[in-house]
Amino acid sequence: MPAPGSTSSPIEQLATLAGAPPRYLHRFAAIGDSVPIADLDTIADYGATPLLTLEPWTAGLGVDQPRYALARIAAGDFDADLTRWGTELMSWHKPVLLRWAQEMNGTWYPWSIGVNGNTAADYRAAWTRMRSVILSAGATNLEFVWAPNVLTLGTSGFNAAYPGPDQVDHLGLDGYNWGDVPGHRWQSASELFVGSISGGGLGVGRQRLIVTGLSEDLCRHDRRVDTDRRVRSATVKEIPRHRLRVDVRSRRRSPTVSRSHPLPCRAPTPMPRVSACTSG
Repeated sequence: MPAPGSTSSPIEQLATLAGAPPRYLHRFAAIGDSVPIADLDTIADYGATPLLTLEPWTAGLGVDQPRYALARIAAGDFDADLTRWGTELMSWHKPVLLRWAQEMNGTWYPWSIGVNGNTAADYRAAWTRMRSVILSAGATNLEFVWAPNVLTLGTSGFNAAYPGPDQVDHLGLDGYNWGDVPGHRWQSASELFVGSISGGGLGVGRQRLIVTGLSEDLCRHDRRVDTDRRVRSATVKEIPRHRLRVDVRSRRRSPTVSRSHPLPCRAPTPMPRVSACTSG
C-alpha cells in the first residue's frame, strides 16, 4: 500500500515491473485483526480485486498455538470473529476473494494438519463452519479460495482436506522454489506445480485454479539474473500452458512488510506477506 502522504504508488511500480496491471492484490490478515477497509478501498480504486488471506492465529507467535486448533474453530469458538469479518466485508459490497487457512498440508501454521491435534476431517469441518458463519452474515460478495501447498519436502497430501466443490469457489496452490537447500533442488515451474495438479487431484476443468504463491530463492546473489529469467518463464510460458492464473510473490525483504518471516538461505519458512496477481 502507498505510505501515508506519499505520491509514489507501489502498485504502479509493481505494474511497471510486471509489465501488466495487477488483476488481484493480495492482503494478509489474522482473524483477530481489524478488517482493513482502507486497504481494500485502495485496491479497488486501482481497479483490482482484493485477494484476502484470513489466517486463524495470532501472527508472530509461531506454530504452537492450540487456542486456534481446528476443532475449536469447527465448534464455533471463533464465530464472533468470523461474523465480524462477514458483516464488515458485506458492508463493503465489492467483490473479494477470501483465502482461508492456506497451506494446511504443511507443518508451519497452527492450522496445519498434524499440528495442535488437527486432522483433515477437522480442517473440513472448520472450513465449513467458517464459510457458513461468514455467509450467514450476508457476505455474498465473497468467493472462497482453498489453497494447499504443492507436494514437496515438508508437506503431505491435501486431497483429504478438500472441503468439496460446493464449499470452494476457486482452487489455489502455493509453490516455493527453495533452491539448493537440504532436501531441495532447483525446479522449473512445471516441475514444481504440475505434479501436484495432476497427481494431487486438483481438477483444472472443474474449478478455476489460481497459483496464490510462486517464488524463487533470491538469497543467492549469483542466482538473481537466472531467477528473473526463470520467474518470467514460469509466468509467461510454463504455467499459462495449464490455464492457471498466477500470483507472483516477492521474497526480497521490504521495510514496509509487516509480520515478515525470516528470508530463508537455509531451510524453508513461510513467505513474506507481499504479493499480487497479474492478469492473463
